[in-house]
Amino acid sequence: MRETESRVIGSLSPLATITERGNKMVPHLIAGPFDNAADAAAACARPEKRLITCKPTIFAGQPLPAH
Repeated sequence: MRETESRVIGSLSPLATITERGNKMVPHLIAGPFDNAADAAAACARPEKRLITCKPTIFAGQPLPAH
């Protein structure tokens, strides 16, 4: 995501969460924080054009190691 969506990710901080869907654990990338929900929604429009699911959510999760 950092390479393909650099305009969206930019200097945002990455977090990770895992949710359970049926009997599978599904990882989620959370990037932020944004100043408001409108900014988050606008940022989500870019990856969705590339068929990457994106939706505004609460900025909470486990920090990802920087690489």
